[in-house]
Amino acid sequence: LCSALLFLAAGTAIADSVSRAARKILPAVVQVESVVVDYSSGTAEKTLRTGSGMIYRADGFVITNEHVVRDSSRLHCRLQDGRRIKAEVVGRHVESDVAVLRLQMEQKARLPSVRFGRQSRVKAGDTVLVLGNPKRLQQTVTLGIVSHPRRYYRRLFGSTSADFGGLYHWVQTDAVIEPGSSGAPVVNLRGQVVGMATRHTGEDLGLAIPGDYLHEMAERLRVFGKAGLSDFGFEIQSLEEASLADKSGAVIS
Repeated sequence: LCSALLFLAAGTAIADSVSRAARKILPAVVQVESVVVDYSSGTAEKTLRTGSGMIYRADGFVITNEHVVRDSSRLHCRLQDGRRIKAEVVGRHVESDVAVLRLQMEQKARLPSVRFGRQSRVKAGDTVLVLGNPKRLQQTVTLGIVSHPRRYYRRLFGSTSADFGGLYHWVQTDAVIEPGSSGAPVVNLRGQVVGMATRHTGEDLGLAIPGDYLHEMAERLRVFGKAGLSDFGFEIQSLEEASLADKSGAVIS
């Protein structure tokens, strides 16, 4: 009986923590609506693409994935209170898949914004939430754990269109990430953003851009309009793959 009561109390405590963390972040979660014009058929065909984003500054700056706003002709963000506000791209970086938007507010106002946690404090097994807008369903919360805090996964799912994730180690989670969740905050039970949902397999493997890297990149894009990163033009190969006898070090190609 005592064990059952302790188990019930622990479950209640976790549920309360999940609810508190969600309440802290949901007011800062937005749905990003992007209108894309396609001329491949010979006429202009407009398509509405939706994703997620988070307000990271109280003066109206939003972080989302670059692929959510790519080739967009018109952008709006739908806030938790139902307001639909026009937005513009301040800066974007394809390789890291990060974009910063500015909400075009009619009047100055302080908006709810997120707080960031550090990847170094994220541990395998930590409980996390993903708060986004999967399949255009607004203000959705999914629950899971951190499957791996620093997953190196450079070439994603055989994609040939882009090579994401070479600049950081992903936060891997089994919390559900569906189409439309791209740009959603991944949040710990303290209500801190530890990542931004970016990729999924459609099963239980989701990948998020680490929160500390995300914040640094967002500030670069907000202030300078570009990432300001350098590429040295070389790749690293393991000595074992190179079939060399000495296994210490790496081959630079």
